[in-house]
Amino acid sequence: MASYQIVHDLLVGFPAADTGVAYFYSPGTTTPIVIYGDSSGTAQTNPVTLDSNGAARVYLSQLARMIVQDANGATVWDGTINAQQDATVATTSTAFSAATLKAALDTALTKFGGQDFQYVPSGSWVGMSPKAWMNGVVRNVMAYGSVGATSINDGVTPADAAIAAAIADAQANGASDVFLPPGTYLLNSPVAINTTGVTIRGAGAGVTTIKINSATNNGFVVTSASGVRFRGLTIIAATATTGAAITTNSGGMTLDDVTTTTSVDKALVMTGSSNVTVQGNCSLAGATYAVSATTVSQLTIVGGVYNGGTASIITSGCTGVAVIGANAFLMTFDAASSGVAVVGCTGSLVFSGAQPTGFFQRGNGIDGSTITVATGATATAIDLSLGHEFLINASSGGAGTVTVPDPTKLPSSTTRNYFLTVKYRNAAGGAVTWAFSGTKFVHVGAAVPANTALHTITVLYLWDGTVFREISRGDTLT
Repeated sequence: MASYQIVHDLLVGFPAADTGVAYFYSPGTTTPIVIYGDSSGTAQTNPVTLDSNGAARVYLSQLARMIVQDANGATVWDGTINAQQDATVATTSTAFSAATLKAALDTALTKFGGQDFQYVPSGSWVGMSPKAWMNGVVRNVMAYGSVGATSINDGVTPADAAIAAAIADAQANGASDVFLPPGTYLLNSPVAINTTGVTIRGAGAGVTTIKINSATNNGFVVTSASGVRFRGLTIIAATATTGAAITTNSGGMTLDDVTTTTSVDKALVMTGSSNVTVQGNCSLAGATYAVSATTVSQLTIVGGVYNGGTASIITSGCTGVAVIGANAFLMTFDAASSGVAVVGCTGSLVFSGAQPTGFFQRGNGIDGSTITVATGATATAIDLSLGHEFLINASSGGAGTVTVPDPTKLPSSTTRNYFLTVKYRNAAGGAVTWAFSGTKFVHVGAAVPANTALHTITVLYLWDGTVFREISRGDTLT
C-alpha cells in the first residue's frame, strides 16, 4: 500500500509567495507528477494555489522536485523534497537486494546510467530502455522456442522454426546478431535467410552445433541476401546427406570460425555470388567438396583447412579468386575462370581444361611442374604461372637434341628478383643436347646445357626485365 507524506515545507509556507502557486515534478525534470490532498491518497490538481501565507496542504508518495512561484510568476524556491520518505519506504520484492525504495532506485540509476531506467552506454547517448537496447543488438534463439517446450538446444527438439523466427525478428527490428548459445540445434528443414546484414553467431565451433536431420536437406540457404555472416558454428548431419551445410547465391557473405564434417556432401556451395570471404579458423569438409563455386566473383579464402572426397576447392567460371595460406589437399580451376591467385598454400592444384586467364601462384606446395619429352622433339613451353621450378625430362629416343621453346606468361619488364630454376634431365639412352628455339633463355658464354645419360643439368636463371639470364649451373646424377 502506498504511503502518503505531507510536504512540511509547504505546510509552513513561503511568505514571499503569498497567493502564489507550487508545481511538483519528477526529480530533475519538468514532468508533472500526481499529488494528493490527504493522507488517504485523494488526488488534487498540480499545481496548487497557495494561501496568503504562501502555504498549502499537499501529500506525496515519492521523491519530487517542487517549484514555488509568487503571484507574479517569479520563482522563490526550486528544490528536491520528500527525500526522507524515499529513504524510509521499505521494499518487499525479492528482486531487489536494497532494503529501501530510494536505495533500489539509486542502484538502478548507477547500473543503467540514466533516469527512469534509461540505458546510457556512454557520453551523450540518448537514453533507451535496457529492453530496447538489447533488442537492437542481438536475438537469442532460446527465446523463440514454443512455450512449455523442452530446450531447443538439446539436439532432439527441432530448432529450425525458432532460428527462423529469431532471424525474422532481428531483420524486422534492425538487429544484427542472432545468437545460438552452446548446445546442439536440430534442423528438420533448411533455414532460409533472405535478409540484409544478419550474423548467425554461435558460441564457437565445437561449442554450438547445427545438426541437419535429413539425408537430402541443406542446412542454411542464403537467397537474395547481402551481408550475411556465419561465425562460431559447427555444422554436421545426423546421417550422411547429399545436401550442403550452407548454400548461397548472394553477395557479401562471410564465414569465420565455421567447421563442417564429411557427414555433409559439401560444406559451402556458391552459385552466382559475389564478395564471399572464408576466413579465420575455418575447417570445412565435405564428402564430395569442401567449397564449390560457380560463376562467383571476388571469392577470398584466407587460412583454414579444406578437405573433400573429390576436391577441397573447385571453381567454375569464377573471377577474382584469391586463396591464401590454406591447407587444401586439391584445388581445381577451370579455363572459364580468370584472375585466380593461389599463394602460400599446401596441397595440389589442377586445371580442368586449360588454365585460367591471369592465373598466378607462388610459395605453395604446388610450385612448379614436370614436362616430359622424347629426344628429337620439342618440349611443351614452360608455363611460368605454374611456379618457379621446372623439370624437363628427356625420357626416351636415345641420343639427340631436345628443343626448348621460350616460356609463356613472362613477367613484366619492371619485375625484379624473379628467379627461375630449370632442371634438364636425361633419363636414359645416351647424350642429349638442349637447343633453344627462342630468345628468352641466355646462357653464360652461349653454352647450352648438354648431358650424358642419367645426368641432370640444373640451371638457375634471373629475369632482367627482358630475358632470363643464367647465374649458376650444376650437374648431378639423375
